[in-house]
Amino acid sequence: MISGATIAQGNISLLVNPEMAGLIGCSANEITGGNFYDFIYTEDLDRVKKEISFLPAAGEEFYSWLRVVCLDGSIKKVKVSFSLVEYPGGPAILVSALDITDRVRKKGIKSKNIWAGDRVAKLKKEITSLEEECTLQKVYFQQLFENSPDAIAIVDGSGAFIRVNRVFENIFQYSIADIKGFPAQSFIVPESLIEEEDSFLERVLGGQAIKFDTVRQGRNGIKVDVALQGVPIAVKGKNVGAYIIYTDISGRKQAEEKLMYLSWHDSLTGLYNRAYFEEEMTRLQYIGPYPISIILCDVDGLKFVNDALGNYAGDALLVTVSTIIKDSFQSGEIVSRVGGGEFAVLLPGGDSSIVKEACRRILAAVDGYNGSGPRYPLSLSVGIATRDEPASLAELFREADNNMYREKLHRSQSARSSIVQALTKALEARDFITEGHADRLQDLVASLGKTAGLPHSAITDLRLLARFHDIGKVGIPDRILFKPGPLTLEEYGEMKRHSEIGYRIAQSAPELAPISDWILKHHEWWNGQGYPMGLKGDQIPLECRILSIADTYDAMTSDRPYRRAMTHEAAVKELKKCSGTQLDPNLIPLFLEAFRSRNSGSNNKPLSGDHIKQKAK
Repeated sequence: MISGATIAQGNISLLVNPEMAGLIGCSANEITGGNFYDFIYTEDLDRVKKEISFLPAAGEEFYSWLRVVCLDGSIKKVKVSFSLVEYPGGPAILVSALDITDRVRKKGIKSKNIWAGDRVAKLKKEITSLEEECTLQKVYFQQLFENSPDAIAIVDGSGAFIRVNRVFENIFQYSIADIKGFPAQSFIVPESLIEEEDSFLERVLGGQAIKFDTVRQGRNGIKVDVALQGVPIAVKGKNVGAYIIYTDISGRKQAEEKLMYLSWHDSLTGLYNRAYFEEEMTRLQYIGPYPISIILCDVDGLKFVNDALGNYAGDALLVTVSTIIKDSFQSGEIVSRVGGGEFAVLLPGGDSSIVKEACRRILAAVDGYNGSGPRYPLSLSVGIATRDEPASLAELFREADNNMYREKLHRSQSARSSIVQALTKALEARDFITEGHADRLQDLVASLGKTAGLPHSAITDLRLLARFHDIGKVGIPDRILFKPGPLTLEEYGEMKRHSEIGYRIAQSAPELAPISDWILKHHEWWNGQGYPMGLKGDQIPLECRILSIADTYDAMTSDRPYRRAMTHEAAVKELKKCSGTQLDPNLIPLFLEAFRSRNSGSNNKPLSGDHIKQKAK
């Protein structure tokens, strides 16, 4: 005697135990998902359907009997019970069956209420196990659905929403009550992507699993980048709906866009970079439109600015240049920074007249900038080239580059000279160093140099040193130079950098190069406590020791914003106090002698060479 059980939803068998399958004469897999009514004897079918339609409330059982048509064509009589149970997707019917064919044949029993107690107990146990399994599967599904980090929607065979999870509601701001029974196109699909959604649903509901990146929108109209995935739901080979999964990829898209931007743009100026410029040259070389022109601009004196004032000053200059060039063109041109101080403009459709007018705009903007009184003047070398017919744009670039460098050869020296002049003016304005101070200091060092017996050429270099020794202060922030009170240790450390900055400026300017080493060392002390190298005694160049005495004296005897000038006598007293520490003790007597000779108009001859060497070293 064989017993079995199955759970059916509508007329579809969802779960079948081995005993039920054996009763029919097949395996459980062969009939799972099949039509439950296919195995009921034709004469009993209408009655059974009617009995099922009048089933009592869930949990109550209804008993009946029917004949089953087995796969081998034989007919078996079975005792059955029907009861309603809860199942994912809606109510289902639990069918329990007991084969009574042999009993009826042997005993001629035709009663409708035959039931074997021990078999019933076993069958009920199996039914309970099936119910527990169904409940567990329902819990698994529910927790997976609701706790997924992705937005999930279930749609029916027409593509209409049946159910959505909490993440879906959070991302798109629609509850299932808002959208149930409607397709996604009505709510979360941008108008421009309706056809994409139609094609997507058609393919998924047709049985294809699909995944791709796209955009959807919430109730507020805000677009959301999503990875859209469709998974078909099939029952017995028939597609009845689909899971639609939306993974929010906004963060990933933003990172990709940022990476793409950085790969095609210069990080300092925001202009296109060389890689993008070359990519566009390759593309436009074949498709035009011709004529095509290229303008190359190079910043004159950029290395000098970097060496003299530091890369931050050079970077600021490059940003200024990028703005000037970019603002000289419309949106159709491709403006790029293609090298350190080199900028290129690609002009599709630009003939020679257009490119010449563009150069005129750039140079006019440079003149306007220089007329605004910048810290140092801007100078650009410009080269152009044009092709009227398709040709190698790499060759066109080289032609423009050659034209630009020919112009640069004529401009580099004058550009450096202009920058040095601008820095000199900035020095006089920023550090309370008036031309009167410069003249006095030059006279003092010249007098001491003559008294020390230095040759005329050395006196000339001393005068140059007196004028430019503090040129590095143009690279010190105003907040430090103009601070009314004492400097902090950090600020003092920044101030001491002016010797090294001045050295770089002088090294970059041919007219100052001979005194660059003295500019670097003019703050060294006789006792080795100066900066930047901590040189001591005769290690310090003689010219620096002469300047140190003269500069110290003039600083003490000149008015400053924060103090009144000292008298000559007080300044001399301080000089003697600093003798052997800050100042060369051998030169101070010579300085006082030179001072007396200058003020008295004496024609005393300089000391002898041997005495100079003995005293000055």
